[in-house]
Order: sequence, then structure tokens, then C-alpha cells
Amino acid sequence: MHLQYCYGCLQIKFITLDIMNQDPPLGRYDVLFCFSVTLWIHINHGDSSLEDFLSKVSSLSKYLVIETQPWKCYRTAARRAVRAGQPPFPHYESLKIRGNVTEFIDNYLTNCCGLDKLAVLGTTGWGRQIIVYLNPH
Repeated sequence: MHLQYCYGCLQIKFITLDIMNQDPPLGRYDVLFCFSVTLWIHINHGDSSLEDFLSKVSSLSKYLVIETQPWKCYRTAARRAVRAGQPPFPHYESLKIRGNVTEFIDNYLTNCCGLDKLAVLGTTGWGRQIIVYLNPH
């Protein structure tokens, strides 16, 4: 789905896509928002795919606003899948990035992707931090 809004000289585009299987439209964005996605990419695609995702989104925009999901959210998702009779998540047991996932994401974005951490905007009611990064490149 692509939605586009114009407010004076401000242009806002909303794009829905499976970033693990599709490339976003070419170009660089001013701001990229990633809410409630890191857990699902990680749990369904593994450690290396989380790193690939972080590398990809960090290169696509000047600012990255990301909501991280702590390890307790992973455990909750796994328990819910079992209760619902769903198959286990493909990579849950083999994940090496565990515990403080937020710290891993922060370190990866700053040390490996070269982003500058600008601010922690706050923590949601679910204990998820919303963090803003700047790509100085």
C-alpha cells in the first residue's frame, strides 16, 4: 500500500512492504519509522537477518526512529504461539542475540552502521524504548 499526502511543501509517503523480501522504492528518506518490527524479523529470520535489517534501514534515511522490543516480548510471543497451537518460531531457540536486545540494537546501529543516537523519546507502556538516530553520511 502506498499513500501520499501533500501539506504545502511537506510531502508524506506511507509505504507498507515486507522489507525482508522487498526493496523499498529507490531514494533516500528524511525519516524512517520502525515500530514493533525488530522482534518479528529476529524471531522469524534469525540473528543475521536482524543485522541485515538494521543495516538496510540505517542506510535509507537521514533519521531513523525505532521502537525496540525487550527480550520479555520474545518470551511472550513464544508462549502465545504455543497456547494458540501454532508451530514454534523458526529461529527462537537458535537466537544468540538474547537478553538485552535493545542494547544490541543500539550498539549495532551506532558501532556498525555509523549512526548517532540523538534521543530516547520515551518508553511505551509495554516497556519498549523509542529511539531516534541520525545518519550523518
